[in-house]
Amino acid sequence: MDHFLLARERDDMSSLDLNKDELVDSESDGTSPYVEVTFAHFLPGTNVLGMVLGSNASPRVSSIAAWLNEHKVIDQEIEIVPFIDPRILDKINGAASAKLVRVTFQADPAESVRRSSSLADAAHRLHERVGEVEISLELKVESGAPEGTASRILGEAQSLAASSGFKKAFATLVQVDDEGKRYREDVDFLDNRLAFRTKIVTVDASGKSVRVHSAIDAILRAVEKHRRDLPAPRQPGR
Repeated sequence: MDHFLLARERDDMSSLDLNKDELVDSESDGTSPYVEVTFAHFLPGTNVLGMVLGSNASPRVSSIAAWLNEHKVIDQEIEIVPFIDPRILDKINGAASAKLVRVTFQADPAESVRRSSSLADAAHRLHERVGEVEISLELKVESGAPEGTASRILGEAQSLAASSGFKKAFATLVQVDDEGKRYREDVDFLDNRLAFRTKIVTVDASGKSVRVHSAIDAILRAVEKHRRDLPAPRQPGR
């Protein structure tokens, strides 16, 4: 599967033209209702996908993961998480300690994330008690904290960065420069995310809808722009 299209289901409008078995597209047919559509392209040989949202109300990555899991497209249950810029990862993994970690989980963290992060495990327990709500947690080193607390908080930051299983995350890191001096650095885990702003043509000169092709082309252009930051495709047989 290279491309994936997901339309938001609404009671007051149809997502599909049942006669043609196609997504309704109001930009090529003025008589059809507007449908919020998300376009995704899976990068061959990787576990990375690129996305284009048809509107602000289009389905997000959580909806794509839910659909793939519901229909068992892949044998194991999957979770789609943000791709963190390698330069951000280097800052987190290279820090001496951390004074603060703040994270928000929009959904119940997957089991693999809970096993690696105490914060994710705490969020899971809260989800079990109060239901599907957005949960924000914070760890902060207070004055007089026992020795090693900042190192353990850094470990939580590194576990979160490795899993990417969160909506947003922030940390205040303690770095050491070349002269051995310590300094603080605030890091937004999703800063410098791999995004690409471009214009997408929806209809061609004859008025025919080309929205799908244009969206996929935009994703491919973004892939080329960020090629050095993306994982290399797996070789066949590996």
